[in-house]
Amino acid sequence: MGIECSYSFWDLFVAAFQREPTDNQRYEFGILTQHERNRRVKLWAQKAGWGVEDRIGSDGNLYTAFCPLWK
Repeated sequence: MGIECSYSFWDLFVAAFQREPTDNQRYEFGILTQHERNRRVKLWAQKAGWGVEDRIGSDGNLYTAFCPLWK
């Protein structure tokens, strides 16, 4: 298991926005398509200064993995 498996979407959100997400933000994220979720993750990661990598899951879908960049 890589380091990117150690972080949740909400860890990334807090790193990007310096606050916890609202219940509404959690709900809206939960109903996104996988493509939209990947795009959102990339935006949050850019804002947080985290790294991303697209990967194909065992189901054949594209997922964006993310984790902090080590300095």
